[in-house]
Amino acid sequence: MMNVLHTQMSASKRNFIFSLLFLAWLVDSLTLFGMNVAIIPISKELHLTQTQSGMVISSFWLSSALMTLVAGWDLTSSDQGRSLSLQCS
Repeated sequence: MMNVLHTQMSASKRNFIFSLLFLAWLVDSLTLFGMNVAIIPISKELHLTQTQSGMVISSFWLSSALMTLVAGWDLTSSDQGRSLSLQCS
């Protein structure tokens, strides 16, 4: 079965998709890190309490986690996503 999945997608296309996924993960991680640093001046400028700042950070992380789950579900729900998942393991 692995040979059938391997022939469905060329190595260059598979590497390109994995590169895009890695780049998306990197941008998401840098954005989350940037928000943790940026909350300090944001909370000072908007006069947010610690509780309000925590809510801002929590909502930012929650939206990122939900989008990660949606993207992973979308990737694995397609036939090419399943073959990518199998080839990766």
